[in-house]
Amino acid sequence: MYIFRNAEALRSKFVCHEGKKKLQIHIGGKGDNLGFSKFVQDITEQMQEQILDKDLGDWVMPDFTTTTDNDRVVASVAFMGAMSAYFDYGGRTGCGLPSVTLMGEQRDWEAILEKLEKVKTLGDEPTQWHHLLVPVISRFIKTFSEPSSESTKDFWGKIVHHQRGGSGQPDY
Repeated sequence: MYIFRNAEALRSKFVCHEGKKKLQIHIGGKGDNLGFSKFVQDITEQMQEQILDKDLGDWVMPDFTTTTDNDRVVASVAFMGAMSAYFDYGGRTGCGLPSVTLMGEQRDWEAILEKLEKVKTLGDEPTQWHHLLVPVISRFIKTFSEPSSESTKDFWGKIVHHQRGGSGQPDY
């Protein structure tokens, strides 16, 4: 938080560019390359290449006998947050999703769908959210029973949609 809150005063200690530099990775077509931890690792490596103090990344990253991959991901995300005044982060996917893995069992997703009914009792805005979410969860459930159907493939082919807007990141 200190670095983020004092970004301009500390800029010369971390980077030599003005404004924000865009760091972007291409997320390849193999399922193992689509994970969040891989994205964070690749972005962090790009970020370290741009930072003036080449030892800073090693100093920030935990490297103890008890350090787990999760610890490294959390440290990377914190590092990215600290440097977010200097960098914008993004990723691009290739042509579609190579595969989809739904965790749990079909009955778990059916239970989620059932629990969503209570959301409608919380007011108008939650009810609108319910109406948007139910078709998505229903398609998740159908994926278990009809994984190879054209309608299932079509659904997953459209799950990520690129649309430029007035704010936020243009890339997914």
